[in-house]
Amino acid sequence: MTSTVEIPALKVTKKVKSLQMFRRPVERAVQGDRLGVCVTQFDPKTLERGLVCEVGYLSTVLACIVSLHRISYYRGEIRSKSRLHVTLGHDTVMARLTLFTAPGREAAPAPDAEPDAEPEPEPEPPGWDPQAEYVYLESLERGAALALLELERPVTVPPGAALIGSRLDMDANSPACRLAFHGRLLAPLERDYATAFLPALRVFKRKGKAGVVDRLHSDTEVIVKDLLKKESNVALFSGLRVRLATGEAGVIDGPFGQSGKVKVRLTDALAEETRARLSTGARKKGKAAAEAPAAPPPAPVAVQLDFKRYIFDPKKRMIQN
Repeated sequence: MTSTVEIPALKVTKKVKSLQMFRRPVERAVQGDRLGVCVTQFDPKTLERGLVCEVGYLSTVLACIVSLHRISYYRGEIRSKSRLHVTLGHDTVMARLTLFTAPGREAAPAPDAEPDAEPEPEPEPPGWDPQAEYVYLESLERGAALALLELERPVTVPPGAALIGSRLDMDANSPACRLAFHGRLLAPLERDYATAFLPALRVFKRKGKAGVVDRLHSDTEVIVKDLLKKESNVALFSGLRVRLATGEAGVIDGPFGQSGKVKVRLTDALAEETRARLSTGARKKGKAAAEAPAAPPPAPVAVQLDFKRYIFDPKKRMIQN
């Protein structure tokens, strides 16, 4: 007998000396057989109950990437940063949830279905690719998504293990469904996942800031106010692209004064309509201005700054495609 087996709970490997089935020696066994395994130099007091496997087949995980399917009968919330009971492998542990999905697949709440209507087919979750980008989800209202599960204690699991998420803290006598989701293990993570894996996990939140054009500074520059706070470090935003509500694009070029205003260098030529709109605000001087009837001020030109931020990026950088 030359096989070697692993005992994951003890983190040891042992050489198999012999196999017995109902007190008779055998040379092999298959799934479903009841088997006694004799290994070398093993103290039975170190393990009362556990798993034995081929070397390297099982993983002991403290966190993992999983696919999730919301159970339609569950009426509670499934939210990122919440803690639920997760049954994974042969254990049930508390886990912290971070939801995400492929860009463009953010789930919208489904309309209320008729009581006798046929249920919709269950959607497939997005594929898992450690190099791809994913968008953060605050909650899973319906359908499927991916998730990072951070477990309260290590659990030993096989590849592709099934899992169930539940709210076992709910009243057991309540008629409400306590099973929140089901899914599959996609990627087990090492114990040092927080430093070795998470900084490279490209899950982002979409962010945005809005301001208005204060005035036209030159043919290629405008001064924008209310985009940043007075105490903001403008250097962090320099070089980021913005867009005027009238369609022109520009780049933040730096601060203007000490009040939080910024200078935007336009990369598109100002349309004549935009130029006239920004120039209308200039004050008229002299007697003609005093005698002229007051005209309503033009609506301010809005400026939008859009970017994304990876939620696990320790530097909290602002990214634009």
